[in-house]
Amino acid sequence: MAKFLRFIFSKIFLINLIIAVVLLCGIVFGIDSYLKGVTKHGEKIPVPMLIGKLPSQVDSILVSRDLKFTVIDSVYESEAKPGQVLEQIPEAFQNVKPGRTIYLTINTLTPPNISIPNLKNMSLRQAVATLEVLGLKLHKLEYEPDICVDCVLKQLYEGEEIEPGTKLPKGAAVTLVLGQGTGGAEVQVPYLIGLNLEDAVRMLIDKSLNIGDVEFVDCETRLDSNYAQVFRQSPSFYPGNKLRLGSEIKLWFTGDTNSVVREDVDSLMMIYQMQQEGQSTNFDDLDSENSWE
Repeated sequence: MAKFLRFIFSKIFLINLIIAVVLLCGIVFGIDSYLKGVTKHGEKIPVPMLIGKLPSQVDSILVSRDLKFTVIDSVYESEAKPGQVLEQIPEAFQNVKPGRTIYLTINTLTPPNISIPNLKNMSLRQAVATLEVLGLKLHKLEYEPDICVDCVLKQLYEGEEIEPGTKLPKGAAVTLVLGQGTGGAEVQVPYLIGLNLEDAVRMLIDKSLNIGDVEFVDCETRLDSNYAQVFRQSPSFYPGNKLRLGSEIKLWFTGDTNSVVREDVDSLMMIYQMQQEGQSTNFDDLDSENSWE
């Protein structure tokens, strides 16, 4: 025991112990430095915004930031380009480690096929609602003489009549041929001033009319166009101005929505109806600045 204690406190043992401790510290420091280098401990990179980009653009953006990507899903979005990024995980501007994989959902390269149902004998409103539910669009309304007004007589795609069960790409535009009655039915020209494109189209369809040429002013981006409002229409609205079913109305839209002024159409139509019924009306109450452009 005494011999062992003398060895523990000997100069040789202490030197060996110091060497062992130094070596151990060196090994620990080396391993720690290696792991930090491999895992890039402490380094953070903000994830770029990839939504709206195409895969070729995504690759160049991520390579320069030492990031990778994988496409995990594809869905169909009619308003997006084929292959365009719709979603990303992690979201943009989150901080991640270098080498991180960004998971993407893209717009499918080819739209899925939809089996078109039998729209014949449906009302216009029923047929349009059915197309919307299926992800199909209405191209235009055409009319033929038939006793059933606004009943679907035929369904067309790219000018050809199609049978129920025909496969069409999602987002395809279908033309409906409807009955116009035997006497050539007419409808009051609707007042579209102040409506955006979507609402204007819906009102025209509801009135059995088609949208004609469209022009946009003061619109620099697509978003501007989405919020733009009708400031002019042709034919113009005025009480008693009528069109045959299926006629077109040309629309002008402006991004300067503050400049769009709507008239009191309900009052004007009420006065017109009273005139038609032979009742007296006081036109002095009518704003002299009303116009029917």
